[in-house]
Amino acid sequence: MINFRECLKRINSQERYMMFQKSGFNVITRDENRSIDETFALVESMFGLNR
Repeated sequence: MINFRECLKRINSQERYMMFQKSGFNVITRDENRSIDETFALVESMFGLNR
């Protein structure tokens, strides 16, 4: 279990977070104040599905 927790800590590190943010890929971060429909609208916008 200690090894598992250590792996999670590495995967979820600030360094990894920034790597994804700067990757050039579309990234939607979790926002507990945003509804599912609002999140889906962001996805539609990012991929041009709402045209």
